[in-house]
Order: sequence, then structure tokens, then C-alpha cells
Amino acid sequence: MLSREEKYIQEFEKILNTEQNNHSSVEESVYEIDEKQLKKLLKEYKRTYKQLNKIIRISDRQQEELNHKSHKVKSLLDNADQGFLSFGLDYIIDDEYSQECIKLLGDELSGKNIAEILFPDDKKGHLFFKDTLESVCNEASDMIKDVMLSLLPKELILNRRAIKIDYKILTNHKFMLVLTNITKEKILERKIKQEQEILKMIVAIVSDPKQFYELKDDFLTFSDNKLSFVNNNLSFPTNLSEIYRDIHTFKGSFAQIRMQACVKKLHVLETNLSSLKIGGQHANEELTQLLEQSDFHAWIEKDLEIIKKILGEDFFEKQHKLVVDDKFMVNIEDKITHLLHSDNQHVTTYENILSEINKAKGMTIHQALSSYPKLCMETAESLEKNIYEFKISGGDEILMPLHFKPFFKSLVHVFRNAIDHGIEDLETRLEAGKSEIGLISCHVEDHSEYIKIIITDDGAGVNIDNLKQKLLSAEIVTQTKLSNLSEKEVLEFIFYEGLSTNDVVNELSGRGIGMNAVKIEVEKLSGSIEVESQLGKGTSVSLKIPIAIYGNLINIASNTQDNITIEYILSPIVNRVTTYLQSDMNINLNKKAKFTYTTIDKVVLKQFTSYIHISGLVEVSICMSYDLFLLDELLEEFNQGEPIDDDELPDYRKSVSMEVLNIIVGNALFNPYDKTILEITSPFITEYDELCSHNINEKIAHVIIDTEFGEMQLLVGRF
Repeated sequence: MLSREEKYIQEFEKILNTEQNNHSSVEESVYEIDEKQLKKLLKEYKRTYKQLNKIIRISDRQQEELNHKSHKVKSLLDNADQGFLSFGLDYIIDDEYSQECIKLLGDELSGKNIAEILFPDDKKGHLFFKDTLESVCNEASDMIKDVMLSLLPKELILNRRAIKIDYKILTNHKFMLVLTNITKEKILERKIKQEQEILKMIVAIVSDPKQFYELKDDFLTFSDNKLSFVNNNLSFPTNLSEIYRDIHTFKGSFAQIRMQACVKKLHVLETNLSSLKIGGQHANEELTQLLEQSDFHAWIEKDLEIIKKILGEDFFEKQHKLVVDDKFMVNIEDKITHLLHSDNQHVTTYENILSEINKAKGMTIHQALSSYPKLCMETAESLEKNIYEFKISGGDEILMPLHFKPFFKSLVHVFRNAIDHGIEDLETRLEAGKSEIGLISCHVEDHSEYIKIIITDDGAGVNIDNLKQKLLSAEIVTQTKLSNLSEKEVLEFIFYEGLSTNDVVNELSGRGIGMNAVKIEVEKLSGSIEVESQLGKGTSVSLKIPIAIYGNLINIASNTQDNITIEYILSPIVNRVTTYLQSDMNINLNKKAKFTYTTIDKVVLKQFTSYIHISGLVEVSICMSYDLFLLDELLEEFNQGEPIDDDELPDYRKSVSMEVLNIIVGNALFNPYDKTILEITSPFITEYDELCSHNINEKIAHVIIDTEFGEMQLLVGRF
């Protein structure tokens, strides 16, 4: 079958042959070229046509090959597990995109705005994306263009998938995105990270099993008796503060050994407790309800199951395998103490034996601090900071009294703050001209009558101006009062409950509880704490704790009582009395007064006396007796200067006498680290003029506290 062009040529040849046979017609022809030229022209036309036909066939083959290659490329892109799409500065997606884009971003992408797809609920991200790409188009330098593109997010979560994004410049006004589904990699990465955290937890526990056993037991004891920590004889704010500090310290201790499941639960509880501190009227019942809803056993059980699975049940059984039972040691100690009091010829021998027993069952100050260098290294690593390894210096020969344990546990907040608040990141340190590696140190000084623990860092220091601004914003102090405070006095506010120098709340810090918890524990031991800080240079925390009186207290205990009774009962109360009078009631103590402990059979009481009875570990009573002038000053503080009728005054004095005793004992003896439960009665007023011990073998521990308004007698014993 002939093509149209071939038909035309054939028709033309017929006309030409007809003209040749008719000469007359040729003479009258309209053609102005001769036959020879016409044939030549026809020949050229045929040759041109053949060449054109050849070109068309070649073009068709090339088009077919191109279509085939395009199909192969599209097929490759559609099966490359990556999405490819392009768009211009109008951010409208072009018609052509790979199949993977549909899986990652949704159907019918053509004509949709890429910025709205990538940042559906993020207006800031949406604007930053557009502004950056527009800046890229306006930039001439290729290097700066690459830097700008590097600022855009490299990973996004879209449609419950983790997507990696690579940005390519096609032209000045065209961009291509290469999208990769990295969900599986992220899941694997998270699993590996979880395995690493579990491994770190196991290493931390195996490295110091004693610390783990104690923390576990303390927490489970706290859990079993959680409702008893809400003392209905105390106010809601007092109970809230105590529980808040306990939870915060537990969280820090668990984080130290990487028990993350429990840490996360405690962090949530902290947040709930924090919400109770913000406005409104609350009652102790709300605290009780919150604690009832908190399944502490379940929180720790998840971590314990992992530990059991890896280390086995035997690891937990080893906790109770001792060469000598603790009770046996205490019994021996009781008998030696009795001999010490009854046999004056061998006092030195008995004292030496007691000292050796204490060494055998106790730990040194150095050992009590030994876990913190590792904690600092791990905390720095988690925050992507670098610090030099360090060791505790000093404290090797000083035995830690048993009731010092809460204080040493609270120091977790000081060490973690040194890393989180103090040590800067690498870039900041280099900009400040510092070594890229931070420095933490801890030194223990033995001053016979007291120990001094100095914890320092070479970090950013405390920004006094920022701290002042926080004080004003929180309405803790007025501008007038703040302007009259020295820098040292302003620094003291870092111990203020609820005030944090960190702007962000995380699992490490930010709630303003940690340093307050440290201060409370220091005050319980009649100690002091000082902070020195230089902006850009670092911070030093010095803790001074008296120890001489605690060694002497052991010898006060009678032969019928446990040797630690006085330490557990008398010392915390004395410490709380002194801080309560000075800090809470603004009553100054006589600087010349010395708090000496004496034991007597009988004591004459002052005009107003109240007492509380304690049972459980020990059966003992605590008594406070006041000079009238001191009691009236306390009444003035309680009543805020409101006038009182003369006929009501005696009842008011009795009420204040009992309330002060109730507050002191409640704060001093409620402690989650005590493994023993002490039941405390409500306070009573005694009408007796003197107190006597039950029998001749028992004494009354007696302390005189001298204030600017008179004396307070503090008595502990069985009377």
C-alpha cells in the first residue's frame, strides 16, 4: 500500500508522461521548465523523501528507546525504597514523583504544597523551611547554599514513619527531595540503645551491689509504708515538701544506677506533686490519695525482672548472706557497752573493741562517696559533655555514722547539678577559652570535731543577675529587699524550695528540689552548707558536718537500749529544733551557748512542758519544756501579732507548746531511709514539775538550748 507522498509522486509521473505525448499541449503548458529539469527535480525529491523517511524511522526508534529507558528509570526509582519529588519556589509538587512518595506522604501529591505536607502542625517549621529555601535561591556561593540546606531538618516523623530527607538543588528555582523510610533503622537503633542502657544498669549494680541492695530495700520499705509518710498532725505544705524531697532523692539514686523504668515513673509522680504546690487549697487527703494510686512495687518490678533475668535469683539471695549476722554484732556491742559502764579498769580496751566493731559493720566517708565519680562520668556522657575522671580524696579513716546515710544520698543532687548546670558543652567551653574537658573534684577534710566535704566544678558558675530575675519573677523577694542583699546572700537562694536555675524541667533537674533536699539533710545533722561561685569560672559547694558529738552519743545509751537509739531520736530532733527556731521562727540562738548532752536521773521542768511518746523500734518519750518568755515569743509568731484575751492565754500557750513539739518531731523522725517504723502519738501537756527515769539503770538524755528569749529543755528517755 502506497503512502500519501508516494501517491502524489505516482500521479505526477502520469501527468508528465501525458504531456510528453501531446506536443501541442506542451507548447501551451504553463510549466516554465523543460522536461530534463523536471525529471531532475523529481529525482531530487525522491531522494529527499527517502532521507526524510529514514530520519523519521531513526527518530521513532530513538523515541522508543528513550521511552523504554524512561520506563526502566521510573521502574528503578519506584522500586528503590526511596521517594523522589521536585518542586519550585511556589512549593507545589511537580507531576512526576516516585511511587515511594505515595507510601510515605500519601496519594495524589501533584499540585500539593510540600511545606504543608512536611510540617502539618508546625508553623515555625513551615516558615523556616520556606525562608531557608528562598535564601538558598538568593545566595550565589555554592558552599553557603550547602550550609543553609544543612540547617533544614534531616529527619521527620510523618504518618507514624521516620523519614530521612536529603535536599538537592536542581536549578536556582527548583529543588528535589530524596525521602528514605528509616523506621526500621530507628526501631533497631532504639532497641540497641535500650540494650546498652540495660547493660549500663547491670554494670552499675554489679560494681556496687551494696548500694543497690540498700536502695532497693529503702524504696520497698517506703512503698510498704507510704501512707504513714502523710502525718495528719502536720500541715499539708509540710507533708508535701517532705514527700517531694524523698521522691526526688529516690529518683536521683535510681538514675545513678540506670534503673530507667522506675526513674520515669517517679518523674511523673514528681510532676503531679508539683501541680499540688501551685495555688489552691489542698488537704493531706489529696497526698494520701496520690500515694495510694502510686504502685511503687510495680514501678520497680520491671527493672528488677530485667536484673533477675540477667543476673539470676542468686544475685538477690547474696544480699542476705553475711559471715556474721548484724543482730549478733549489735548484741555483742550492747554487752561491751554495758561492761564499759560497769568496769572502769578496762575502759580503753572496751572502747577499742567498740571501735573495731563499728569499723567491721560500717563504712568510711570515702566509701560513702565512692559511687559519685562514676555517676558524674555517666551523667556527662548522657548530656554529651566531657569531664576528666576523678576520685574522692580524703575520708578514708573517718567512719560514717549510720544516720548520716540520708545526707550522703542527698549529695547526688550536688554532683548532678555540677554536670547539668555547671559544666558547659564543648563549643561553649572552647568559646570561653577553657579546656574542652571539664573538671569535677571532691575532697574530704577531717577536722576531728567535724568533717568538711568540698565539691567543685570549673563550669559556667551561677549567673547572679539571672538568679535575681528568677527571685523577682517568682515573687520570692521584693526589689527593695533584693537590692540590699550581697551576692553571697543571693546565692543562698539556690537552696530555696521550688527555685531552679535551670529553665527546663528534665529527668536530671529543673524542679528546684535537689539543693533544698541537701540543705534539709545538712540541717538535720547540725551542719552548714556554703556556696561560692564565679561567673564563667565555676562553683564550689562546702558542707561542714559535726561528727564528734555523734561518737560520744553512743556511750550515752543505757544497757537496755539499742546503741543507735540516741542517734536516731535525740540528734535529729536537736538539729531540727535549732533550724526551726532560727529559720522558721526568726529566733536567734545564744552564740555562747554550747549544746552539750548530759544524762540525769531526774530533771526539774519549766512552767510549760509538752511530750510525745514513740513506739516501734524503741519505747521512748520526747519532752520539750519552755521558759515563759520564749514560749510567748513563739506564740507571737504563730498568732502573727493578733491580740489574745488574758483568760485564753494559758490555753494558747499549751497549744503552741504542743504544736512546736509536733512539728519538730514530725520533721525530724519521718525519714524514708529508716528501715524501722516509729509510731508517734499526738502531743500532750504534762502538769508535773519534774521528770524521773523509770528505774535506776535508765537515764534521761538532756539538752539545754539557749536562745535570745530564754531556754528550751529537750529530754529523751523513759519517764
